[in-house]
Amino acid sequence: MDEQEKAAEIAVNYFRSMERGELLMEVGRWREAITEFDRHLAEYPGSHFAMCQLAVCYVSLGELQTALDMTKQAIAAEPDSEWAYRLQSTIYSENGEPQRALDAAKIAIEKEPSSPATIQCLFWAQAGAAKLDDAEKSLASLREAMPDASDTHEAAGYLSLKRGKNLEAEKHYLEALKIDPESVNALNNLGVVYLNLYQAGDGLHYKQMSHDMFERAVRAQPTFKLG
Repeated sequence: MDEQEKAAEIAVNYFRSMERGELLMEVGRWREAITEFDRHLAEYPGSHFAMCQLAVCYVSLGELQTALDMTKQAIAAEPDSEWAYRLQSTIYSENGEPQRALDAAKIAIEKEPSSPATIQCLFWAQAGAAKLDDAEKSLASLREAMPDASDTHEAAGYLSLKRGKNLEAEKHYLEALKIDPESVNALNNLGVVYLNLYQAGDGLHYKQMSHDMFERAVRAQPTFKLG
């Protein structure tokens, strides 16, 4: 086997290893995915991809400190990549640290200002830190980048919900559900919208509508935490 064939074989093995880990993640087998990515890292110690995927797995398991440690390793491996900073923003948000989540999101957007993923990350960090005017500006950028995406309608719905504009939020969440009928976040938050309308005295029918949305969210993802 010549050098070119060896290089090709290494590349094939590299991507097969990553693919196995990703397939395990898709079905929620986080521990097995971690084992696969650990093997991958043992063979390719500088794999930024594996480090970030490991962080995703640990976030999904609620092991936030381990996830944060993996993002720090990923940043050391590839300082110019935005992915690890987006993951840090998620981790800090999950840990109830909105300002640190926002700081990490700002670094991510500096590295990739036109990426829909970093714009979305910044929006959610701003919304989580109650910077609603800033989030409105990020939402405008998100609408330019992904005008027809379910995620964009969900972001618009969330911002309306935070501003107390329940009927406006309903419109956005219904649009999101047209695109992704199984979105647990849209279903859950639409349930919150209807609960708000019921509690405001806008009609008894909103109570049942709220219950229906929450039920649909749980059916779509039984482990989802209703909010």
